[in-house]
Amino acid sequence: STTDERTLNLLLSNYGVLQEKFSVNGGYEMEAALSKIANGLGIVGLLSKNFSSLSGGEKTKVGLGIVLLQQPDLLLLDEPTNHLDLSAIEWLGSYLKDYEGTIIVISHDRYFLDEVVNHILELEDGEITVYHSNYSQFVIQKEERLLREFQAYEEQQKKIQKMKETIKRLREWANQANPPNAGLHRRARSMEKALERIERLKRPILQKKKMSFQLEESGRSGKDVIVAENISKAFDDKVLFQQINFSLYYGDRAVIVGDNGTGKSTLLKMILGQSAIDEGKLKLGSNVKVGYLSQHYEPTHSENTVLQEFREEVHVTEGDARNILAGFLFYGYMVYRKVSQLSGGERMRLRLAQLMYQDINLLIVDEPTNHLDIESREVLEDALEKFKGTILSVSHDRYFINKLFSKIYWLED
Repeated sequence: STTDERTLNLLLSNYGVLQEKFSVNGGYEMEAALSKIANGLGIVGLLSKNFSSLSGGEKTKVGLGIVLLQQPDLLLLDEPTNHLDLSAIEWLGSYLKDYEGTIIVISHDRYFLDEVVNHILELEDGEITVYHSNYSQFVIQKEERLLREFQAYEEQQKKIQKMKETIKRLREWANQANPPNAGLHRRARSMEKALERIERLKRPILQKKKMSFQLEESGRSGKDVIVAENISKAFDDKVLFQQINFSLYYGDRAVIVGDNGTGKSTLLKMILGQSAIDEGKLKLGSNVKVGYLSQHYEPTHSENTVLQEFREEVHVTEGDARNILAGFLFYGYMVYRKVSQLSGGERMRLRLAQLMYQDINLLIVDEPTNHLDIESREVLEDALEKFKGTILSVSHDRYFINKLFSKIYWLED
């Protein structure tokens, strides 16, 4: 009938409009975009799971995937690389490099910043300074700016001092004249007003307070530090690794890298005796004294103050403890703060302070840069570089890896 034909034409017309809208809004590309982002972030295996069953880190990754899928004009990212493994960080860097919208990112990952950003907004002492560069260039430009500001400050200080001396001299001459010289007094007052009008430059701080940290090796170990023979590990039906063999020798700087969930931290815990070995042998060499820095440092008593927690591990007087802690940026009243109130980075600094004064020649560190700002990372890197013992680390910080490690264990499949 005519009515049916009219209805059909109306439906087809609506269908055409909707199809056009679906196409314009990227409907046909959505599956491809979803697949690209899920593969890049390594979350394909999470898509079929109930969201509430995911860990905090996994939820963060899924949240990041959703935001990228929406293609917003303005993308705000707060430490986006923190829960990502090496391959996902590299993928995210290359993806954001070509992103069409505007990105504002907070990050301590120096390679990631170099790859993604072209402006740096440095927030320091309550003020923001803008640099039109990536991170590496920012470091150079900031140094040059501070030197220029310091020279300008020094010049101004000389000028102010010269004017003060001139004012003083004019007053002395005016008073020595008989009768006192009113003209010289006026000149002195005029110069005083000019001095008051000068906008004083702030003295730039060339050297900020940095964490001071130096590890002392405690007597060298034997040549063989860790020997692993055919070791395997599984949790229920999930096999992490099988038949692994490796040797770590005195003085080695070795890092374990690999995707999330491959068992990097578990391998460290097996070396530390905190996780059982299913098969094979794993032994430490003679005179090996281990220091361990976990990525989630849990204090012995969370109600302890910083001072009490430090002295649980390092037996020194309160005065000595306060001096040591000051080197790790715990000044004055801060040593009486409860450990439960500390941020992740502050807890990491406290653990580093304890390690510095312990009896170790093998340092095992799990994602040590995760909660540290860039300056603290640099101090840690310098300290590890000077450490004469053996270091084994898990990390996905590419700058940290390239600077320190000459031996890489890639844990895969």
